Amino acid sequence: MARRKDIVTRHFSRRFQVYMIGEGLFVGLAAGAVVSLYRLALSHAETLLRTIAAAIQSNWAFLPLWFAFLVVICDIVCRLMVWEPFTQGSGIPQIDAEVIGRLDMPWWRVLSAKFVEGTLCALGGLSLGREGPSVQLGGMAGKAVSKLMGRERGEERLLTTCGAAAGMSAAFNAPLTGVLFAIEEIHKEFNAPLIVSVMAAAISSDFVVSQVLGVKPVLQFVFAADLPHHSYLFVIALGIFCGIAGAAHNRGMFWMTEQFDKIRQHAPYTRLIIPFLASGVLIFLAPDLACGGDAIVERLATQQSLAIGTIALLLLGKYLFTTLCFGSGAPGGTLFPLQRVLHGGGQGLPGLDADKPHRLCSGRPDQAVGEALDVAADAASGVLFVDAKGLGPQTCHAEAVIGKKLIGKGDGRLVFPQVVAAAAEQPVGAGVNDHGAFR
Repeated sequence: MARRKDIVTRHFSRRFQVYMIGEGLFVGLAAGAVVSLYRLALSHAETLLRTIAAAIQSNWAFLPLWFAFLVVICDIVCRLMVWEPFTQGSGIPQIDAEVIGRLDMPWWRVLSAKFVEGTLCALGGLSLGREGPSVQLGGMAGKAVSKLMGRERGEERLLTTCGAAAGMSAAFNAPLTGVLFAIEEIHKEFNAPLIVSVMAAAISSDFVVSQVLGVKPVLQFVFAADLPHHSYLFVIALGIFCGIAGAAHNRGMFWMTEQFDKIRQHAPYTRLIIPFLASGVLIFLAPDLACGGDAIVERLATQQSLAIGTIALLLLGKYLFTTLCFGSGAPGGTLFPLQRVLHGGGQGLPGLDADKPHRLCSGRPDQAVGEALDVAADAASGVLFVDAKGLGPQTCHAEAVIGKKLIGKGDGRLVFPQVVAAAAEQPVGAGVNDHGAFR
C-alpha cells in the first residue's frame, strides 16, 4: 500500500513532470531517428522501383524476372509477419492495445520486422501509407527507451504514447498533429504528465526529421487568393460529399478485409500475393496508382489543369488499389495514398482567379471547386483515416490539421475554408458511420 501511495504521489509531483519532459525528449529523439530512416528507406525503395520498371519497359525479356522478384519479396514479408504477427496492418490498433494494457509487444521484434516489411512493400509498389507504421515504430521506440530506463509498466505505457506522438509528428513534419493524435486517439485522457511529455516527444522528433530530411512540408499548400464568400457553398458541398465518401470508404475497407479473412489456407501468403501481383501489372499499365501517391501529385503539378473526370478516375483507381492492399493485411496505412490524391486533385483543377467571375463554363468545373478541394483536402482526409480492424477511424485529425495550418501560415484566410469543410464533413460522416470525430 505504501509503495502504491509513493507511485501516486510521484505521478502528480512537479518533479515527475520535469522528469517526463526529459524522457519525452529522449523518446522523441529515438522515434524521430527511426522514422527518419524509415522515410528514407521508403523513398529509396520507390525510386528503385521506378528504375526497375523503366529498365523492364526497355527490355520486356526481364518481365518474368520482375514477377519472380515480387514473389520473393512477398515471401519475405509473409515470413516476417508469421515471425511477428503484431506487425500486420497499419499498427495503430496494436499501439492502442499496448497502451491500455491488452498487449505486451516485443519492441525489438516489432520494430525490426515492421521496418523491413514496410520497405519491401514500397519496393513492391503496394499502395500503402507510412502514417500507421510510423506510429507503431515510434511507439516501440518509446517502449525501448522505457525498458532501457527500467521504468514501471505505467510509465512504459506513457512513453509508448509519447513514441506514437513522435512517430506521427515525424511522418508528416507535424508536431501538433502528433500531440493531438496521442491525446484524443491513443491515450484518451488529459493530464499534465501526458501533455508535457507528449509535446516534448513530438517537438524533438520533428527536430530530428527536419535535420535529416529538411524543413520542407510533406504537403505544400500555397495561398493563391481569397476565396469569395459565395464560393463557400462549394466548400460545404465538398465537406458533405467527403463525409459520405469517407463513410463509404470505411465500409469498403471493412468489406475487403472480411473477404481476405475468408482466405485461411496458407495465410498470409495466399492473401498478400494478390496485391503484389496486381502491383506487378499496375506498375506498367497505371504507374500513377502504385506506391504512396507521390507520382499522382507530381503528374498533376506539371499540368495546368486536368478534366475532373480524369481526376475522379485517378481517385477511384487509387482507392480500389489501396483498399486491396490494406484489406490483405499488408503492413501499412491508408491515409497518405488517398490524401495525396485529394491534395493533388485540388492542384490539378483550375486555380482560383480572384479577378474573374466564377461561372460554370463548357464542361470545365468552376474555378472555385479547384480552390475548395485544395484547401479542404487535409480536413476532409480525416474521415479517410480508417481502422479496418475496429468500428471506426483510427483518428479524425481535422482539428490538428486546422490548428497546424493556422499556426504555420498565420493567416485565417487559408484556414477558414478548412474549418467550413470539416464542419460539413464531420456530422455527415458521423451520421453514416459513427467515428467520434471532434469529440
